Amino acid sequence: MRLLSRLGGIPLSRAYTVVKAISKKNTEMINSAEEDFIAGALKNGLDRKRGDELFSQIRFFGGYGFNQSHSTCYALIAYQTAYLKCHHPAAFMAALMTLEAANTDKVTDYAAECRRLGVKVLPPDVNTSEAAFVVSDGDIRFGLIAVKGLGAKAIESIVEARRRHGIFESIFDFCAEVDLRVVNRAVLETLNKCGAFDSLGARRSQLEAALDRALAAAGRQQQDRQTGQSNFLDVFEQAAGDEGSTELELPDIPEWPEARKLVAEKETLGFYISGHPLTSYKDLLETFSTITTGTLEEQSNGQGVIL
Repeated sequence: MRLLSRLGGIPLSRAYTVVKAISKKNTEMINSAEEDFIAGALKNGLDRKRGDELFSQIRFFGGYGFNQSHSTCYALIAYQTAYLKCHHPAAFMAALMTLEAANTDKVTDYAAECRRLGVKVLPPDVNTSEAAFVVSDGDIRFGLIAVKGLGAKAIESIVEARRRHGIFESIFDFCAEVDLRVVNRAVLETLNKCGAFDSLGARRSQLEAALDRALAAAGRQQQDRQTGQSNFLDVFEQAAGDEGSTELELPDIPEWPEARKLVAEKETLGFYISGHPLTSYKDLLETFSTITTGTLEEQSNGQGVIL
């Protein structure tokens, strides 16, 4: 800007516009400024050749140039983030994942980086997860905000209910305490698919089968709680539907196949968290493959690879 102004006689306000035009590759404005700059430079005693050389340098630097104050700030931030990642990797990566929670690809990349750093990314858990990604005993607990299908109101209700009530002991206990107006069946299915109910001690297949009964019983309990009628045990006894059975019982059915669990996790989290479909083939793949999809871009064009 100073070269354009002092040497070429272009006012500073216009010099700023010219620099912006260079970065935007506005050819018409650049060419117009070049003619005015050369004319001003000739008046200031420079020859045509030197004027052309100087404007060429201005054009090149204006395409992407940092002044020193910018460079200093970036260098300082780079040093700070490198320090935090080195000395506090879990907290640093948790903050990054929270920041990019809406970007599944970014979260997936950061989860892979966590594995490289030796930091575990633990599955979501209704009894320990917060909205954000948080550090838990040196590892990272997956943030509910990054689970696909969970809205802000539902997350707020889950966290608030846990703080008020304490640890959830069963799916029935959970449903009785959260706000069912925002934590609906779709939300419950999502939580079950991503493994957020695993700490309740039941199989995902059992929880899936019990969702409708849990919602029905909890809905009646919450309605009676508002009107001051009945009590917790009465509600579940009335909802049982057959003598000798209670609403609190879960069906004794086998767990989902491993493949189904992994597909459900990928659907709700964007990546596999409790395992991977290719884990059992890891040694075989490493024996015969020369690259992975992650290193494909690093290879030269035309190079033969086994993928």
